[in-house]
Amino acid sequence: REQVKLAMIVLLGQKLTRWDLRRIFNPAELLEGGKVEWKSFWAAAQGRQREMGAIEEVRQAFKAFDRRCAGFLSLDDVRHAFRHVAPRVQESLVDQVFFEFDDDRDGRLTFAQFERMWTMGA
Repeated sequence: REQVKLAMIVLLGQKLTRWDLRRIFNPAELLEGGKVEWKSFWAAAQGRQREMGAIEEVRQAFKAFDRRCAGFLSLDDVRHAFRHVAPRVQESLVDQVFFEFDDDRDGRLTFAQFERMWTMGA
């Protein structure tokens, strides 16, 4: 297990938790002593890299929307971004989507709320 963690750090630049390892490798793939075959490891590493690329894409989009660097998005931030990126989208639709993901009704989207919105294709 420690060797797998070390290899993931070297390949991807990040340390995996025990939960990550359980999620990535199904118990049937583990050999004696908790070792993993190379092709299983490589497939898992590539999948994790794609996953991290998707998260980075969301992070970059969030930064672009957050023009005041406030760490959250206001309705005005989201409207502004849509006006520039998708000017034909009606403002009422932008408002509707914003409030659908503003779970706590504080008038702000956190990164987690924005990530959910982004990944659901809103």
